[in-house]
Amino acid sequence: MALIDDDGNLFGVLNVIDALAIVLLLAVVVAGIAFVGVLGADGEPESRYATIDLGEQPEYVIERVGEGDRMVAEAHGHNLTVTDVHVSAPAEEDGDPHLTVRAQVGGERVFDEARGEEVFRFAGERLRIGQEIELDTLDYEADGEVTAVSPDGESLVTAETPVVLEATTTASTAAEIAEGDSYRLGGHELATVRSVTTYPIGDDERYVLVEAGLSTVERDGSPTFAGRSLTLGTTVPLETGTYALDGEVVQRGDGPDGAPTIEETPAVLEATTTATTAAEIEEGDEYRLGGETVGTVRSVATYPTGADQRRVLVGVDLLTLEEDGSPTFLGEGLSLGSTVPFETDGYDLEGELLRRGSLEEPGEPTTTVAQVELEDVPPSVADGLAAGMTETERGETLATIEAVESEPADVVLESEDGDIFLREHPKNRDVTLTVELATRETETGLRFHGDSLREGDTITLDVGPRLVAGEVTVLER
Repeated sequence: MALIDDDGNLFGVLNVIDALAIVLLLAVVVAGIAFVGVLGADGEPESRYATIDLGEQPEYVIERVGEGDRMVAEAHGHNLTVTDVHVSAPAEEDGDPHLTVRAQVGGERVFDEARGEEVFRFAGERLRIGQEIELDTLDYEADGEVTAVSPDGESLVTAETPVVLEATTTASTAAEIAEGDSYRLGGHELATVRSVTTYPIGDDERYVLVEAGLSTVERDGSPTFAGRSLTLGTTVPLETGTYALDGEVVQRGDGPDGAPTIEETPAVLEATTTATTAAEIEEGDEYRLGGETVGTVRSVATYPTGADQRRVLVGVDLLTLEEDGSPTFLGEGLSLGSTVPFETDGYDLEGELLRRGSLEEPGEPTTTVAQVELEDVPPSVADGLAAGMTETERGETLATIEAVESEPADVVLESEDGDIFLREHPKNRDVTLTVELATRETETGLRFHGDSLREGDTITLDVGPRLVAGEVTVLER
């Protein structure tokens, strides 16, 4: 039998035109079944926007990722297109840059019978936060985690977040940090230095405060940098072509509020030293550390305490670092009674902090008349004391003798049989001085020679060629 007869029938039964129509209908039915198999019973094409955290990626990948990159999930007929890219610093030293992208995800909306609701699927899986996605384009492959999904928004939520960072580093590294320094990776600017303040805490050690603007991306409502949330205490890397620094976030936002501050703090230091060292101390002396001035002498008062001893009260401006209202000097707390070093080319001084916030010793200047008893004084000393003699230090009169009285000193004798006798000393004298003293009145009483003054105290007077010490028996204000 001929395949097509003279009437145009296939096998003598079916018209050829009809047969072609049947074949076409079968093809459409088969294609429809295949389409339903891809979308599911209720599948409808739809798209979402997803934020994908790709974590640390080598720079050669960073350089290839860009807006418009496209990936096709051929088995499902879905696609993904990168719409925004953000690069941040490595999370660890010697690590790779941190990469986050925003992508338009073309998938399908289907009814999930198990959940009893419609869901969005991409490449056969429901698209949701926490899902792992492999980004596979012609130029690179990278695995990431979905951190956000929304129906719109092709751009990442990014910002330049201002922070204040603190760090301890070498003097040479601190000297390299400057306003305008930029941290860049793979053509992306990650951070910019806005200002820097350095504070010396050793010959080759510096405390630095850096105000910087960090390029951040939002995750869970919080700005992140180097893959970590920018909370107080977070460590942030900052690298340029000349230095690398890891700083701790001590403030997020503009301005110094809440961040440590570096400023000059006036203080009074008290120390006992030799007369020679005391004479070396002058206003304007500087304490320099690693080429930077950390302290300056503003006032000096010296008081005799012995033949070659002086009590010195030095008013100084100290460069301090203050955090939470507590100032520190060279890394040590600056509280009353603490020991504070002050060094120059001419002398080294270890002073006790007597006062903070002022350059003057406590109290208001006043004068006080005192009676001072000198007992059992040799004639050479007793005869050398006279009214009008003064004690003068650095051109300031501290004491003036107004009157001198003397009488033979008593001496106690014991006989051979053990009897005790009180007799006059053949030479030595007891001397009573009436002295006008330059004192200071405080809430707790008088001060003289930088120390408290009460009846019964012993004071030293350096008058003329004489250095004498006696007990204060009477104070007249």
